[in-house]
Amino acid sequence: MKKFLVLLLLLQTAYAQTNLPYRNAQFPIEKRVQDLLGRMTVEEKAGQLNQLNGGVFTGPAANDPGQQAKMNDVKAGRVGSMLNVIGAAETRAVQKVAVEQTRLGIPMLFAFDVIHGYRTIFPIPLAEACSWNTEAAEITASIAAKEAAAAGLHWT
Repeated sequence: MKKFLVLLLLLQTAYAQTNLPYRNAQFPIEKRVQDLLGRMTVEEKAGQLNQLNGGVFTGPAANDPGQQAKMNDVKAGRVGSMLNVIGAAETRAVQKVAVEQTRLGIPMLFAFDVIHGYRTIFPIPLAEACSWNTEAAEITASIAAKEAAAAGLHWT
């Protein structure tokens, strides 16, 4: 009987973890946000404000000896975003760690400075503005956004 009660308690705990309000897409966003914020420690909230240079994982510094320490910061929830991460596979790998190996599973934001294009280079926005061709500026921004999104970037 004791073994059955222990098993029942373990199953209930596992079930409760999958039904957390902040993970339930059926709940209103406001309720989900309030639930998540209520579960976060002050350190985790501050961690969401930290941004790492993603070059440590994908750029010229990819073999940086401090890479593991930075990945440990991701696992501990001390990083909310990365700038200059290159490649969808690389962003997916880091995102997997953030979502599957952190206490709350909060996804990270990945960014790149896509000021005048990502793969296709366009004139800088100031030059486009001087043309007074708003349609062209909108088209170039749309192309840059699609290229960046295809590479796993959420924020430019």
